[in-house]
Parts: sequence; C-alpha cells; structure tokens
Amino acid sequence: METKTFIKILLWGICLIGVIEVGCSFVSMADTILNIVGVVLMATFAFVSYKTKCFTYIKIKK
Repeated sequence: METKTFIKILLWGICLIGVIEVGCSFVSMADTILNIVGVVLMATFAFVSYKTKCFTYIKIKK
C-alpha cells in the first residue's frame, strides 16, 4: 500500500469517527431540527465516502 493511500484511508477513518460521534449526538437530542441535521450529515458523509471510494479516489497534487 502506498503512503498516500494509507494517509487517505487514515484521514477517512478519523473523519468517520467524528461524523458518527456528532451525528449520533445530534440524533439523540430532543430538538427535531438537530435530528434531521444529524441524519443528513451521516447520509452525506456516506454518499461522499461511496463516491470517493473512502477518500482514495481524491487526487493530491504536490
């Protein structure tokens, strides 16, 4: 595995942990707007992860 690919997957993993943490805390709150924002946040991250193949399809220029 290349170093660039490893860094991209590591960055995706860190972002995944953050999105799950924030999204789940929003969903568990009593406010309906925050519930919707939490679901949309997690769905958007899942869509972006799918389209970029867990951030490995992103081109990094030097």
